[in-house]
Amino acid sequence: MNAAKQAKSIELLEKITNLGVIFRTEFSEANADFKPWLSDARTQNMADPNSIDISFFFPGEHSGFHCGCILIQVRFSKALLAPNCRIIGIEASGYNHQGEQWRFSTIGDWQFEGKNQPISFCQEKFRRFARQVFILFKHPIHSNCS
Repeated sequence: MNAAKQAKSIELLEKITNLGVIFRTEFSEANADFKPWLSDARTQNMADPNSIDISFFFPGEHSGFHCGCILIQVRFSKALLAPNCRIIGIEASGYNHQGEQWRFSTIGDWQFEGKNQPISFCQEKFRRFARQVFILFKHPIHSNCS
């Protein structure tokens, strides 16, 4: 679900904003889009209500990522405001004008797959970003999630 729509509390708004800051710390030239999905009924019916979706765009194509856009989905076990909600993983994919170039998932072996994968330096920086997101969302909301 679009990150902007998931900002249902001050704590979640801060964490979603920090997610963007963490990415830009690793990749300063990126611009965040907190509403990567269309708001039409068909798209919204397919949206995962237990996720925070955000995309990052680079001016032109990022040579290390071999893409101009990265779509990131942070997946949770339950609705973000539900008791005992926890982060279960991060899914990401990189796109350019030719379509999807690569995929990455922390559910499994944290490896990149695809026809045009990022260079090793960018892969390591992205994995560092993913580890920081796990720390950030260890407790999606302080009072209810563990």
